[in-house]
Amino acid sequence: MMVLETKTSPKVSTSKRATVVFSFLGVGAVTCAFLFIFNLVDLPRKKPNGPNLLKNSSFEQWRHKKVIGWDIKKSKLLKEKKGAIDGKYMVGILNMGDDDEGISQTLKLDPLEIYNICYSLRSNRILSGSSGVEITYTGDEIKTTTDAEPGVHFHKGGKSWHQYFGRVTGASSITLKFFSRNKAITYVDAVGVGANLMPLELSNDIVQK
Repeated sequence: MMVLETKTSPKVSTSKRATVVFSFLGVGAVTCAFLFIFNLVDLPRKKPNGPNLLKNSSFEQWRHKKVIGWDIKKSKLLKEKKGAIDGKYMVGILNMGDDDEGISQTLKLDPLEIYNICYSLRSNRILSGSSGVEITYTGDEIKTTTDAEPGVHFHKGGKSWHQYFGRVTGASSITLKFFSRNKAITYVDAVGVGANLMPLELSNDIVQK
């Protein structure tokens, strides 16, 4: 995978800006590099950055029309090739009802570490409100940046790919549930959760939840 450094930074509320490394595959397609490389400015890194913790994060592995490693509820899954931005395939989630149903995966986290979260979404619809992700945490003192806040995040990019990036600390687990509703198709690719292992003082102004 070719890795290039983007000139634009994600909107995060840390006291020192981080330089995010993205991978570009195709014209206008953006996905995160799963090693989550950051520039820590003048503060040394105490440990190496962690790998992606999610199973089958780019949806390459399938069995009997089901994507391996993800729980599936009340949705039809589409194994799509055209337009994939990480690997050969992406997943399309089709839900005929008005419930937010789709695919989910839960990970155990260390509350003392900072984790980077990224996910890439697009939809077959232009208007928002029918595709997105629901993020759920367990933990007593959870702090997040905007795109990693607990709750529902609707995809606002319509038919174009949009990458969302955030950070969390203080969580003992995370559940990501990508969903669609009302006959919409949500396309998901390049999902990542990995430990950043930055000194906590770099994130002392992360939003408290």
